[in-house]
Amino acid sequence: MKKYLKDILWDTWYDMPWCRKLQREYANIARNRFDYSKNGDISIISSNCIAGEIYHILGLQFLSPIINISMDRNDFVSLALDLEGFLANSLEFNGRDKYGFLTAELQSKNTGNKILFSFPHEKNEEIIYNNFERRKMRVNYSKLYYITDDCGMTDESFRLFAKVSCKKKIILTTRELSSQFSYAYQLTKVGGGIVKYQRKTLSGLYEFQKIWDYVTWFNED
Repeated sequence: MKKYLKDILWDTWYDMPWCRKLQREYANIARNRFDYSKNGDISIISSNCIAGEIYHILGLQFLSPIINISMDRNDFVSLALDLEGFLANSLEFNGRDKYGFLTAELQSKNTGNKILFSFPHEKNEEIIYNNFERRKMRVNYSKLYYITDDCGMTDESFRLFAKVSCKKKIILTTRELSSQFSYAYQLTKVGGGIVKYQRKTLSGLYEFQKIWDYVTWFNED
């Protein structure tokens, strides 16, 4: 119940005129900088809601079924290594997680491996299923962009990420690994822990909008 009340409070705050104004101003700046001629048809695959948020800010169509989900970061690496194999199958709902969110498994047609999604923003299985089926047909496999953090990610998964074939990939991390892996983006440590880049802030923006220049990241090949 506390989580539900917290969400209501955040939604109310985000609807305040000053928050909406800052969000619009930020979106306009991001859209003015984004190269739509080159990147207007990108498929963003992320381990949490950041893909949907970036699509929304930039005003792009969802060319990915992995929208508004949460998943284990090691499962995310498995998905990235075999995206076509997993998207060849459909979601199988299997209950709820410890937070009460709907969950569904997805099995790879190539390997038989299974990964688990939870859906913190959607309560209707039919809507989730239909959105997933429709959007997976839009994936642009020539312009795949993978975004994740390393929360709970094993060292092996971190290394395996190097084998992921895509246009571009990134792991946001507080660990000092940027010199070892080109896809490691070093974040400033906060108390030695993980920076919660998906966290909403009182300004009306998400944390990632302040600490990572994702527009430049997309624009620069």
